[in-house]
Amino acid sequence: MSETSRRLQENVVQARKQRRWSQRRLADEAGVAVETVQKLEAGRPSVTLSVLERVAEALEVPVAVLLGEGGEAGPFVGWRSLGAAERTFVRALVGYFAARAGGR
Repeated sequence: MSETSRRLQENVVQARKQRRWSQRRLADEAGVAVETVQKLEAGRPSVTLSVLERVAEALEVPVAVLLGEGGEAGPFVGWRSLGAAERTFVRALVGYFAARAGGR
């Protein structure tokens, strides 16, 4: 399993459990098959960017957070409650720190 797949797996599980959602509930909220969620959480993702975006939106997090280090991302709450400017700012911060971490 690749490092990105492992991070995605861990972060999807963590975000779903923080909401106390079942895999079925996440699938319903994201408009995807429950098998898709099961594959993501098993570290066997073969999903399109569109599907990943729907899962991230349902979990109220940016895709970049799902693909990043979960332990450093903090709790996955309130993404939808942010305004457009705040979301842009958060995305810029995540991008900045991801680039810095990649350049170590």
